[in-house]
Amino acid sequence: MRLAALISLLLIFPTSTLKSQDTLRVMAYNILNYSSTNYPTRYNDLKVILAHVKPDVVICSEVVNAAGAQLLLDNAFNLAGIGTFSRATFIDGPDTDNSLFYNTSTVKFKSQNQITTTSGLRDITRYRIYDLITPSDTAWLNLFSLHLKASSGFESDRLQECKDLCNYFSGLNSAQNIIVGGDFNFYNSSTETGFQWLTSTSCTEKLYDPINKIGNWHANVAFKDVHTQSTRVLTEPDGGSTGGLDDRFDFMFTNDNVNNGTNYVRYVNGSYTVLGNDANHYNSAITDAPANTAVPAPVATALYNMSDHLPIYLDLAIGLTIGISEYSTFDKTTNVKWINDGNLANDSRFIITADKAVSTNVTVYDLTGKVCYAKALNLNEGENFFTIPSLNIQSGNYLLTIGNASNWNGCKFIVY
Repeated sequence: MRLAALISLLLIFPTSTLKSQDTLRVMAYNILNYSSTNYPTRYNDLKVILAHVKPDVVICSEVVNAAGAQLLLDNAFNLAGIGTFSRATFIDGPDTDNSLFYNTSTVKFKSQNQITTTSGLRDITRYRIYDLITPSDTAWLNLFSLHLKASSGFESDRLQECKDLCNYFSGLNSAQNIIVGGDFNFYNSSTETGFQWLTSTSCTEKLYDPINKIGNWHANVAFKDVHTQSTRVLTEPDGGSTGGLDDRFDFMFTNDNVNNGTNYVRYVNGSYTVLGNDANHYNSAITDAPANTAVPAPVATALYNMSDHLPIYLDLAIGLTIGISEYSTFDKTTNVKWINDGNLANDSRFIITADKAVSTNVTVYDLTGKVCYAKALNLNEGENFFTIPSLNIQSGNYLLTIGNASNWNGCKFIVY
């Protein structure tokens, strides 16, 4: 009986395939005028940071020369024990520049483009990469690295740089996955017309702050958990800014496609992290008392030494993210959507979004009808997380169902 029902379900939902997924971790970091001459052994600090975060891709601003980028690759990225990294070509433009470092086992580099600004300020760089996780569907990602004009009084320059970026977006097709990261030097959302331009329909690809922390960030204790500069209160020989954590200059913006997962790449809710900000060091150095609770002490020290900015990272779920769209267990009006956010061959975290609270069951079958996993769930309204432990199953097709014996729905997924 159940096997026949499963076969019928696969025939009814032939395109509702939810693949085994993995995540990419993307980090953006202003690394404080890093060069082969400006305290280059700071690569030892970056190595500590990378070993803690374990990013797949890092976009950097304030890289001064190609020799500095190579020092970081050789002495930080490839000695941090997180995989084999490579880097994009360093392009020497006006003032300091951008760099991209990527794990060659998880992503493939395709191309890069320089976007010159009409105000003659620093270039914006576009890096185009794709994942090596989903073998049958290529997930493309466009990373933009920038460093806008600094200081209060230069809002019009920052606006023009943002317009230049949006003008570049207008030449791209609408299916692009976009993340823009870097040092924007925005002081608040009400007077920064560049921020307003990027996050409105004035921009061809409207951008979003994934954590939606909008307001007057400068010297405002209400935003103490998202401030990114400065890590220090004392002047250090490398020339960084002081004053303690009281500005949110660094951002990672996403577009609609990334937010909604409509093109094989989706922002993982809650993953946006300002590394080293524990909300207890407003207007102080991140190594000051009390002890930093966001990261271990060696990481806090490395963040202090490496830069006057804190890095930001977020996670991206890679793969097809459309699963069950209609579900009627216990309540005909309940709508549940679910996506896989892990690798079922190991541990697999699923996200189920429910319109209202509901009790239900989740079951995983192989195509012989054998139950591989079963669990009762009490779903809350909104996002619910649960993990299927390692099943020790072979590559192939499986079926996950949500419901009970008399009223259930399901979706096929693939383990590679």
